[in-house]
Amino acid sequence: MKARYRIWSRILSALVPLEVLETVVRRSSDRMFQRTSAKFEYWGGNGSRISYPWNALVGCGSIRIGQRVHINKGLFLGAYGPADRRGQIVIGDDVVINYDCQVTACNSVTIGKGVLMGSRVLVTDHGHGDVSPEALALPPMERELVSKGPVVIGDHCWIGSGVAILPGVTLGESSVVGANAVVTRSFPPRSVIGGNPARLIRSV
Repeated sequence: MKARYRIWSRILSALVPLEVLETVVRRSSDRMFQRTSAKFEYWGGNGSRISYPWNALVGCGSIRIGQRVHINKGLFLGAYGPADRRGQIVIGDDVVINYDCQVTACNSVTIGKGVLMGSRVLVTDHGHGDVSPEALALPPMERELVSKGPVVIGDHCWIGSGVAILPGVTLGESSVVGANAVVTRSFPPRSVIGGNPARLIRSV
């Protein structure tokens, strides 16, 4: 097992950004890559798992993942900004995130305990620039990231597939978001919401 671990460590050091590998080593000495059903998955010493391959892990020093978190392949996690004020991403315990999800922050994104997230979900606290003439004269990728406020997803929320949760939104605990909803404003606990833009369907 140790020999196999050393071999995969060498391969991964050539394929995975150094920032990611340093974070893996720093957080736990007993983490390893394990072959399961012809897929390689990352298992954390705290019972968390990020399935490989992921699309990107940016700003790992500003990302906190709780215990017993299961994240399927295709993940994009990005914490952006200068080192002294980089965005923060916090994922609570017992969270399940399905395939091809994207969570990005230049301010703050917090996902509470026990959240279930479907596939292809976007959670972001920012956009590419404002609508000033100066900003619009630039390509979107060259505009400064602008946040309209942090995003908070309360404990035990259920987020359907294809949902977009946009800047400044707070979802109260135990809320349910229907598939393909675009959430542009906050909702209280135990809300069932859906649509584009999302609206309250009922409270439970």
